[in-house]
Amino acid sequence: MEVHNSRRNNTLLILVSALALVHIVFEWRETGDFLIYFQASQDLLSGYNIFTRLYGTDYALPYFGSPTLALLLSPISFLSFPIAAALFKLFSLLLLWRIWILLEKFLDLSVFTPKQYVTFVVASFVGMSFFLYRNFHLNQLTIFLLWSCLESVFQARKDRWLPAGFFLALGITSKILPIAFLPYFLYRAYFRAAGGAIVFTLLLLMLPALFFDWNHFIDLSSSWWRSINPSKGINVLDYQTEDIHTVAAWLSSLLLPHVGLKENTLPISRNIVSLPLQTVIWIIQTVRVALILCTVYFLRMPPFKHEKNNLFTLWEVGYICMVIPLVFPQQRLYAFIFFLPAIVYLNYFFFCRKIVEKLNRQRFSVLFYVYLVTLLNFNLELIVGNFREYYWHFKTVTYAALLLLGVYALMHPNRLKTKTNRWKE
Repeated sequence: MEVHNSRRNNTLLILVSALALVHIVFEWRETGDFLIYFQASQDLLSGYNIFTRLYGTDYALPYFGSPTLALLLSPISFLSFPIAAALFKLFSLLLLWRIWILLEKFLDLSVFTPKQYVTFVVASFVGMSFFLYRNFHLNQLTIFLLWSCLESVFQARKDRWLPAGFFLALGITSKILPIAFLPYFLYRAYFRAAGGAIVFTLLLLMLPALFFDWNHFIDLSSSWWRSINPSKGINVLDYQTEDIHTVAAWLSSLLLPHVGLKENTLPISRNIVSLPLQTVIWIIQTVRVALILCTVYFLRMPPFKHEKNNLFTLWEVGYICMVIPLVFPQQRLYAFIFFLPAIVYLNYFFFCRKIVEKLNRQRFSVLFYVYLVTLLNFNLELIVGNFREYYWHFKTVTYAALLLLGVYALMHPNRLKTKTNRWKE
């Protein structure tokens, strides 16, 4: 175990140091989206409604986080922006390290030789390299949100319901996305963790009321809800900017003519059929619900029972994470870092070729090459960035993500020999 920990720490240290060198040292002048959070925190302390103001270098971007998030970030808003941004990136790097440790807890690493293990780690990070780049280049919050989901699941499985509920609530009150794991906790009979998450969420949402008068708090809370309301027209079609890659943005581009903003849309048709607006909205909502309901395929029966098999847990958690950037509105490319658990699971599967059963060699090879195509598509902008506007215009990442869902569904944990997928924590 000590040898493995040393090998893991050395590998992660090299990878994290490379990210730190590029994004903290070389990009220290980059403002990224963290400037929005930084400015919103300052305005919050000044008594403004941060949802009626615009932020960023050009003061053209809205703030979508919660009032609680702005309040929690307010202490670093007293620092100079470059120092605050560097500290936030360092925090994200530490969380990324922790995310990998959490993902390893679902896997039996004894199947790897030392060289295979290092290759497995590097391949997992390389597969996500573009989304890692987007997160650190823009200094986004998504790594923290992914950590809150995985940490809460890990703590719940250890029957530590109090930290499990708190970590999930911290993610929910920051940017709502981790709420997808609340139904999962209920299904898996982590009732105390789910209850703790609900209570902590309510307490954290009320936190700004301790610092501002009640009317201002209500104004902030209602403004936040209006900005994230999934039934709001602009959040249903999700076509504000071309870097949004949800299924809603993808379907809107295919089914509505001239969708999007003119300055962000190429003069190339991507509209395959023109349908009435209400019909398109119905299709979008149906696809969203279908992706959510597909979670049942990944959750083993019966409900209200703990899943004791680690690999099965990773499989179901990985799917929930993949659905998040596809279903929630306003999800841009950096949100696809939520695919990391699924990528780790699939890499484990493909690296363990010798212990895969119930899957013939030809089908295994087809799935492997399809998987490679999706990874290439994910990182296409990093490899050949000159055509970024075309990738965004045609939603290539969305196509790759949906294709990956199919591969993921076929790589059932039962296809691995039982000696590698049934062990105690």
